[in-house]
Amino acid sequence: MEYVFEGLEPQNVLRNFWELSQVYSRRADNTRGISDYLAEFGRKCNLQVYQDETTNVIIYKPATPGYEHAPTVMLAAHMDMICAANPGVEHDFDHEPLHLVLDEDRDTIHADGTTLGADDGLGAAFILTVLESDTIAHPAIEAVFTTNEETDMKGAWNLHYEKLSSKLILSLDATRLSLGGAGELEMELFMDRHMVPGREGDVQAVISVDGLIGGHSGKNAFSERGNANMLLVRMLSDLQRKKQVPFRIISFTGGDYTACALARDAACALSYPASCQQTVQDAVEEWQAIYSSELAVPDPDVRLSLRMAETLQNETCDDETTGRFITLLTILPDGLCSLHKYFEHKYESCVNEGVVETLADSFRIVTCIRSALAAKKYFQLDKIQRICELLHVRWNVLHDLPQWEYNSNSRVAAVISDIYSDIAPNVAQGTCEQGIFLMKMLGAEAAGVGPVVESPHSPNEKISAAVVADDWARFVKVLAALKNY
Repeated sequence: MEYVFEGLEPQNVLRNFWELSQVYSRRADNTRGISDYLAEFGRKCNLQVYQDETTNVIIYKPATPGYEHAPTVMLAAHMDMICAANPGVEHDFDHEPLHLVLDEDRDTIHADGTTLGADDGLGAAFILTVLESDTIAHPAIEAVFTTNEETDMKGAWNLHYEKLSSKLILSLDATRLSLGGAGELEMELFMDRHMVPGREGDVQAVISVDGLIGGHSGKNAFSERGNANMLLVRMLSDLQRKKQVPFRIISFTGGDYTACALARDAACALSYPASCQQTVQDAVEEWQAIYSSELAVPDPDVRLSLRMAETLQNETCDDETTGRFITLLTILPDGLCSLHKYFEHKYESCVNEGVVETLADSFRIVTCIRSALAAKKYFQLDKIQRICELLHVRWNVLHDLPQWEYNSNSRVAAVISDIYSDIAPNVAQGTCEQGIFLMKMLGAEAAGVGPVVESPHSPNEKISAAVVADDWARFVKVLAALKNY
């Protein structure tokens, strides 16, 4: 595939990012390919490499002259990525390279119809560029590349911490200058489906929501972009309650495979009396107008559509299942729950109903709760558990990740804050591994100094070459400043 970054700076960073995009198997739980690539990269640089059974990789680089007495620093990035594609785009993430595109402005970089992998491939590229350099000043480095950050953070939980001596962690996943971040709890709900034969005189159709931007359920929570699952069920609730259409659900599917991303599309197959056809068509047009107005700024291309089924399904959900499912999705929390007390335009807690699937005998809903405060995370969990009890829905926790406590008085902030004098200290809007690292590495402190990535977790993910150049220049200065840490 043709290299598209020729002539752009920082060339070494962009080339390493490009090379990572050509490596297959960066999906969580299938990271052997990228893990082997990183380990071999370290060996080619004549550096000590440790690769564990979880496919985590640690690469050690000695301090450059003059930095021998500075404390060892851990540079952290994750090797896995969210693998999502636009509707109609077929891409085998396990066997095909990413197709990177440089726009005509010679600045904007994105992938052709898929996620870009800059979260956290760009952070990894920053670290690789330091590892291969013989001109960048830095203390002794423990470069840690973890797996499964985008799912259950299995890499961070199973990292061999006895192999590390660092008391300072610089995250290349959290952006400049992050000094804290939210915890996360992901859970799945199962609601039984009771099926009955289709009704005589019914027609069947699929109502769909698409055209949404999507994005990271934490980082993009404050923008209040649309969640296709919730937009669709809102319209269905109106169709059922106000418009009195006695429909039955056949199936409901929405979101990508991860609840960490806002659902960009959703579709519900329905069966309803032929006499209600005009009412349903009018409702779709009415809600299209409503959503076009409500989401004119955060999601201007939202589309609501109706497509009649050519082949009728023999079975539908019964009336009780249909009503219970609509009730469940209507009352589950979604979106912003509370705002951060220290930072304007940052969430403190939020919930995302990211995935809905129709299984053989049940509906499966995957929920992601994020919170900077553990008590508020568990309050949202309690709320959802109580809803499940009322509606006879089964649930279980998939993973529970600790928050990274905000620390404005950290020593690292004092040492490097001048480099970010035009940028106020921040809190990461995604759930980062630092909560786990700090739990396991007692006495350590952490800061996020990673590059800026727009709309991660969606095919709209992009980076700016100019911003990357600025982030890289600051990062090199951070490493130099650690001489005084």
